[in-house]
Amino acid sequence: MPVPEGPAVVVGQVGRDLVLEVDRLPRGGRSADVRRRRELLGGKGANQAVAMAQLGWPVALVGVLGDDPPGDLVLAQAVSDGLWVSGMVRRRGAETALLVDLVEAGGTRRLAGGPGRPLSLIHISEPTRRT
Repeated sequence: MPVPEGPAVVVGQVGRDLVLEVDRLPRGGRSADVRRRRELLGGKGANQAVAMAQLGWPVALVGVLGDDPPGDLVLAQAVSDGLWVSGMVRRRGAETALLVDLVEAGGTRRLAGGPGRPLSLIHISEPTRRT
């Protein structure tokens, strides 16, 4: 597959995923020991951008993060994954989105949104969108 000359631009949600692997998902009122914990760059837009970068395409990611320490980590991970991030916007006073993914040994999953809802381009002020 030839690599394109110009970058692909992916516009979409960007956040963080907390993946917790357990032997069995707990029932209500119970707990489970976590076998493995991973924090990853997440969000549909970021996931697509990383997949394209892994295939050798240059990719620019456009999205919105909170202006918080988790947003700093997400941005650093995007750069580490080879994404161009000059199109990322940090929204003051907002929390970076979090998705908690509980994964059972057999592959059954349960997803829960954490604090910080996904931010979209409507969360960028009008003057910023025009620049």
